[in-house]
Amino acid sequence: MPSAPEPTPQKSPWNWPAEWAVERAFWREVGTRTIAGILTILILGVPGLIYLLGFGLLTFGQVAPILIGLGLSTLVLVSYVLVLRRIRRKERLELLRALLDEQPISGSPVSPEDVLAFSTQQMREVLSRYPTRSQADVTNAAKASLRKQIITTVVGLPIFSVLVTSVAAYLAYLWFR
Repeated sequence: MPSAPEPTPQKSPWNWPAEWAVERAFWREVGTRTIAGILTILILGVPGLIYLLGFGLLTFGQVAPILIGLGLSTLVLVSYVLVLRRIRRKERLELLRALLDEQPISGSPVSPEDVLAFSTQQMREVLSRYPTRSQADVTNAAKASLRKQIITTVVGLPIFSVLVTSVAAYLAYLWFR
């Protein structure tokens, strides 16, 4: 007679945020909703403001700070994405250097163009063909890249945002003085 499956223990709701923080699907969902919100504001909000300005329902003095803020927020977001892309590209180049230093144990060597186009899963498959020293180099490069991304997100983005907001406030002060 087959035994009944063991019941899964109920997890406390207090532990849910800790579980969500390590799930990739959660962060993908957060990113998707954030981008959807930003696009909604840009697609509907900016033309709406221009429409209200055009028909005289709002004055230029009311609309200009909003448009300046949206423009500077877009600048902050674009620069943040560019910095993260640069960090990832640097990680790939460090990986490329580690892989080109040694020949694989089995299979053919990897070309530089292939390394830059690899997904994470493809990277794991390729790394399984290389000696452990190269794998350790790649692991260290990935950890360094993650640290740089965290520092950029936690420290760099808020500092840059405050700087851009300060410049925007000063420009608005000069404009409407």
